[in-house]
Amino acid sequence: MTKVWLGSIFLKEEDGYKIILKALEHYKKRLRNINSSPELAGAAMFSQIVTQEAMKQHPVVDSLIKKIPRCLESSEQLNQLENNIELFVKSLESYKSDIKKAQTTGDEYYKKLVNISDVGSDEINKIDNAISKIQLFEES
Repeated sequence: MTKVWLGSIFLKEEDGYKIILKALEHYKKRLRNINSSPELAGAAMFSQIVTQEAMKQHPVVDSLIKKIPRCLESSEQLNQLENNIELFVKSLESYKSDIKKAQTTGDEYYKKLVNISDVGSDEINKIDNAISKIQLFEES
């Protein structure tokens, strides 16, 4: 039996690439600003490690942002994005978490990071939908 990634259908046919790109852009911004995160306040040693790891991830995310539009041109290229499911989920979850923190805490860091005025009321639903759909596989 072969597993077929149905997430590619979501990306192209359901315009799922839009929320993925938005989440990746957010994640890239999050990685750039990780050293200012309230979660790392008072943890200097841990902060250094997290910042170093973030700087390693940043070019990977940036490359993926550029790759997605090119991959939408063919099914074969689109299916190559299957290798990035973990990063898609991580960026979507980060985006969702930061939206919630911006809405509930009112912390300036999160409000600037998310730009809450640009976030629609259904953004969390779009994110949850994207997470479930990009992880879909079918046995064939």
